[in-house]
Amino acid sequence: MNQTLTPEIAFAIVMNPLTWLPAFAYLTTFGFELALDSNMANILFSLYKSRNFGQTKAGYVSSFHRMDVDGEH
Repeated sequence: MNQTLTPEIAFAIVMNPLTWLPAFAYLTTFGFELALDSNMANILFSLYKSRNFGQTKAGYVSSFHRMDVDGEH
C-alpha cells in the first residue's frame, strides 16, 4: 500500500527502532572492526618486536587474522 509521505509518517518511520537499529548496530560493529584492524599490526609489532619480527611481518600476521575472522561470517 503506497501512501504519500507526510511529516507525520516520516516521523513515525524515523522513530521506529526497526528502521534505524539494524543500521546502527552494523555501523558500530563494523567501525570497531576497522579500528581494531588498523591498529593490530602496530600492537603486534610493539609486543613482539625482534630481529626476525618487524613491521612487515606484523602486517602479514594481522592481515591473516582479518581473513580468518572475515571468513567465519
